[in-house]
Amino acid sequence: MPEQLSDLTVIVNNEVVGVEPNSVKWKDGLGESKVRTMSVGGGKTEQVFAQDLESHIGEVTFELAVTIDHAKLVRGWKIKRNTNVVQLIGKNPDGQIQKTFTQSALTSEPEFEAAAESTVECVFMGNQAV
Repeated sequence: MPEQLSDLTVIVNNEVVGVEPNSVKWKDGLGESKVRTMSVGGGKTEQVFAQDLESHIGEVTFELAVTIDHAKLVRGWKIKRNTNVVQLIGKNPDGQIQKTFTQSALTSEPEFEAAAESTVECVFMGNQAV
């Protein structure tokens, strides 16, 4: 029976980052597809398939506990603009998955809250996953 993938290692710019459990999400950046119908007469149609190239962007989202060290990391990632590299590595008895997103920018404006159990969400967008 397959086992759920729930424990990923997040690495940003060659540094392992401790993230909030169950907060890691990603999109490989393969993009959205469009399917339209074309009339060919006689009440018949054909499909026209197209790739939306604007949506070919990889995305990684995760949350961090609000600490001084994490605030410094997040600020550094934001300043680096689109020169960050984000990697995700996960394995379980079914195998291993590894994703690398180059030229990644922290696109969200990080919002920090000084409170018990507060987190900051980090959203990176960049090249398609390899």
